[in-house]
Amino acid sequence: MMQPPLLNIIDTIVPLVHLVLALSFILGIFVSLAGAVGATLMMLYFLPVVQFSWSPPPAITNEHIVYALIMLYLASVDAGRVWGLQTVIDKLRSRR
Repeated sequence: MMQPPLLNIIDTIVPLVHLVLALSFILGIFVSLAGAVGATLMMLYFLPVVQFSWSPPPAITNEHIVYALIMLYLASVDAGRVWGLQTVIDKLRSRR
C-alpha cells in the first residue's frame, strides 16, 4: 500500500511540535501560544473519534477535551509569568 507523500513530513513535524509544546509548558516560556496550539491539537485529535451520543461516557469526559480545557486555562491565566521563565525573558527584552 502506498503512503501519501505528505505523510512522512507530518510524521516528522508532529513529534517536534509535541516536544516544543512540552518544553514550553515545563519551562514556562510562551505558555499563551503553547496553550492555544496545544488545545487546537487536542481538538484535532478528538474530532476523528467523536461519537455524538449521550450514552456513557459522554464526549465531555474524553481526555482530549479535558487536556484542551486545561491548556486553554493555562494560556488564559498566563501561567508562564507566575512560575515560569517568561518573566525573565520579559525583563531581558525590556532592557533593550
